[in-house]
Amino acid sequence: MNNKEFILRLSQRMGYTASDTQRMVTNVIDQMSDGFQEGKCIAISGFGTFEIKKKLERIIVNPSTLQRMLVPPKLVLNFKPSPTWKEKVKKGGDKETWTNSPYNNLQTFSYARTGSRKTRPKPSYVPYST
Repeated sequence: MNNKEFILRLSQRMGYTASDTQRMVTNVIDQMSDGFQEGKCIAISGFGTFEIKKKLERIIVNPSTLQRMLVPPKLVLNFKPSPTWKEKVKKGGDKETWTNSPYNNLQTFSYARTGSRKTRPKPSYVPYST
């Protein structure tokens, strides 16, 4: 579902015009964004919790050159769904929605790891640049 479809469905359900609904959704998203900028946790009852977490500094390896790089720490947005939403997803949701979904024919792939890291030389550290 894209933004246009979401706004259309929400406006029909709430009884507002599409432009009023778009304005309300934009205001909610703006308020959430302001909270994230302040580092606040946002909990929506019955839906889930959004929070800002700090990813620590880490070392990554470029697989083609085997060059090690240092990735600086950064802040990431994390979402934890409520237990009711977890159950709905676990059960598969509404059968009609699932059968009409474009994602129900996706194939899963398995990748086997080849080679051993023990045989590769240890490269030197290089600062990571974004």
